[in-house]
Amino acid sequence: MIYRYLISSRAYVCKHFFINFFTTLSTSWVQTNRINIWLSLLSLALAFQCHNLIYLVNSYVDYINKVDDRLKSKDRTLFDYIDINTLLDYIKHTLLSIFCILMVVCYFYQWSTSKVIIQFVVFQLICASTYTHGKYIGVGQLIFGVFHWSFMSLYYFSATGNLVICNSKEPITYYSISVSIAILQALHGNYHRDFETDSKANIKTLAILLGKENSLYFYTGVFITYCLYSIVLINRLKNPLFISLLVRASYGETQMLNMKTIRIYYLSYYLMIISILLGGKKVII
Repeated sequence: MIYRYLISSRAYVCKHFFINFFTTLSTSWVQTNRINIWLSLLSLALAFQCHNLIYLVNSYVDYINKVDDRLKSKDRTLFDYIDINTLLDYIKHTLLSIFCILMVVCYFYQWSTSKVIIQFVVFQLICASTYTHGKYIGVGQLIFGVFHWSFMSLYYFSATGNLVICNSKEPITYYSISVSIAILQALHGNYHRDFETDSKANIKTLAILLGKENSLYFYTGVFITYCLYSIVLINRLKNPLFISLLVRASYGETQMLNMKTIRIYYLSYYLMIISILLGGKKVII
């Protein structure tokens, strides 16, 4: 039963949740030297269930609008794992779990804190209930982007007590933009995959509006945007490794510059090793 729920709610696509969560925690620690770990974990549980809900509702709306059918649909949730009644039960159980977690938050934390958490969850529930309808008219990425942006703000508030939505003086704002760009590309990959079925169902996703060829250009353009934005982050947030080395070198301080420079790439090297192990090719064709 748990396995079917996780498959039906696309919980397997939540890997990025932990990256976003730990990015926010590390930012919180650097900015404030404190982390409310228990409230952060409760917020992670809320975000996880809200994320599950958006996919469950998406399956339901696609089904009742006859977008998905047993013969042609690439989304096999309602045909290989569960039926429509089970899907509705999962939606009810997810809403109930969200309510129960909120009750725990209200019980252990002051109303001023609980109120903000509740407001975030209400916003995320609105996103979950409107995403699929927005997808039909080409604004799905916009809804999904602000949906994930709200998670970063929720995590940051839970960890530090500081409410930051869009503040150019706060580093978490720039990291939230980075997350939104990455989510935009991933979601567009989903839309491009479903180009044929969505076209037949008369759904106007952004991929359909752009056309198949331009859709791929857009997909590539978003990735290039992400790479360029990473450079902006280095300069805007004054990366302590690269910027400090650059400034010191400009004043002639070059002792051990080679060894200090290689440290900039340590994290990238480790991530590359992991990516090779998980998906590297044996032969380049």
